[in-house]
Amino acid sequence: MISSSELSDLTANFLQSGGQIEKHDIIVRDYAAPKGGFMMTSANDAPKNNLKTRKKRSHSYAQRNKAIEVMRENKNLSTDEIAELAGVSQTTAREAIKHIKYDVRRVSTARPPVTRELILQHASDDKTAAELAEELGTTASYVFRTCMLNGIKLKRAADEPTELESRILAIKTWAYTAKEIAEQVGCTQPHVRVVCKKYNRKLKSGVKNYD
Repeated sequence: MISSSELSDLTANFLQSGGQIEKHDIIVRDYAAPKGGFMMTSANDAPKNNLKTRKKRSHSYAQRNKAIEVMRENKNLSTDEIAELAGVSQTTAREAIKHIKYDVRRVSTARPPVTRELILQHASDDKTAAELAEELGTTASYVFRTCMLNGIKLKRAADEPTELESRILAIKTWAYTAKEIAEQVGCTQPHVRVVCKKYNRKLKSGVKNYD
């Protein structure tokens, strides 16, 4: 490793002695090292990746030829079937299809559209919109809007109390303050008040001492 000043001195001495520098003779690489500097290497020492590239391409051609042989022996195959029979990837199968312009069989993987009649047929008051949407493969908003416009009542997700809400409702809330209930179930006082208001439960009012 030599510095830039040393490189300049070597180049000047070389030119003064009658030498000539060609672009393909010397490769100067800046390694961006903390100290800075350059390294001079011969062009013959450059890495040769052409051979590896050719081998990789020949391997790809061999895989593609397998897919082509399968397509010539069989007609009306899908891309998945070509890849499976030839033992190649789907990307290679597509390249082979494009190469010989094979008339591939199109396979539809899309789900049938969810119609309004299908939603109304499966809708019931023991299913939420999210549950019905997951069952039919559509969105919960579409299910809810369709049922609302047709006068069908669905189960509301809010009607089922959570585990924490069930623990709060199991207590005789009118006999305890929000602070006492919060300490029993392990939550905050505002959450206790929200749950009690949601399910129309009364709370014991706190007694304030002014002594």
